Amino acid sequence: MQSGAGLPGGRPAGGSRRDFLVHSACVAAAGSANAAAPTPPEPAPPLVFVSNVLADYLQLLMFRLRRDTFAPFDPPGFAQAPSLDELVAAPEAVASAGLTRYDQLHGFIATAFAGLPAKRVTSPRPRILCYSDNPPSLEAVQAVVAAGAPFFPAFETYWRQSVQPLVQAQIAGWREQDAAFHPLRKVIELQRMPLRAPRLEVVAMPFHPSGSGNYSPPAIFSSLFERPNLPWFLGHEASHLIWSEALGRPLSARPEAARVTALATANRVDVEETMCLFMQAEVSKRCGLSKPDLRMSTKLEAGPQKRLMIALEDGWDDYLADPRRWPDLQAYVLAKASAVLGQG
Repeated sequence: MQSGAGLPGGRPAGGSRRDFLVHSACVAAAGSANAAAPTPPEPAPPLVFVSNVLADYLQLLMFRLRRDTFAPFDPPGFAQAPSLDELVAAPEAVASAGLTRYDQLHGFIATAFAGLPAKRVTSPRPRILCYSDNPPSLEAVQAVVAAGAPFFPAFETYWRQSVQPLVQAQIAGWREQDAAFHPLRKVIELQRMPLRAPRLEVVAMPFHPSGSGNYSPPAIFSSLFERPNLPWFLGHEASHLIWSEALGRPLSARPEAARVTALATANRVDVEETMCLFMQAEVSKRCGLSKPDLRMSTKLEAGPQKRLMIALEDGWDDYLADPRRWPDLQAYVLAKASAVLGQG
């Protein structure tokens, strides 16, 4: 998951009242980007931009995140309706499915989220069900959805008047940035690994705590930024997808990953998340939307993650210049993580 909240390069509008997986922001040195890889990079799938009023309502209903950017939605009785503490992926799935009617929700959630309380499933298709460590039961999710039904008509009116214009403006900015900078192509070129998807949905979700991704269909989801910065959140969430078993290659598939995973666990460092934080700023910088001297290591607290981030930043020019030594970003990150975390 990703977040640029409160950090340079792009910040979601408004604040969040709950943590969303560690999504801070990161940075990479601008470096010499023109070094050619031994083989041409994989083509980037096209981006499809999406918004969905029903998904936005579910996100607000379930998690009650308020934004300062627009007036609160607070009809009589809504505050007393039940909510969830766990970040279930139902709003994202509803957006990708294109549902529009409230009476579609019960059957869709019953099928798509039958695997709860598992965090993710691989069949009948790969899907993340919950982003929190302690997923709720399917019954708990359905109870919240049922209780929220009476308030959806009022939300539709509220959304069209107060929220939709901001969503449309955000998507318009994303479209312009995609046409001008081709950020997903840059992600794939820097990763030196493909994103195995026919297309990638990019969903604007104004009540999202920060950002997320999912596999079926391939999609990434983001809150609204004060200034649109598609490369910032795409660099993070698309990198997660590229490192997934469903759409790319997981880090665990590499023989040297077991040692690094043990070191990361001992040091309480999420290596993949650190990489994604690094990538979101690097892609933004390459598109001219973040300062070229931005170094996220200066924003991190002292400790193993900061040391790993410094190593990724300091060696970045070497990675870009030597694709034979570093055939892909996983090889580079594993080497740096092994060296840094192995020092204790």
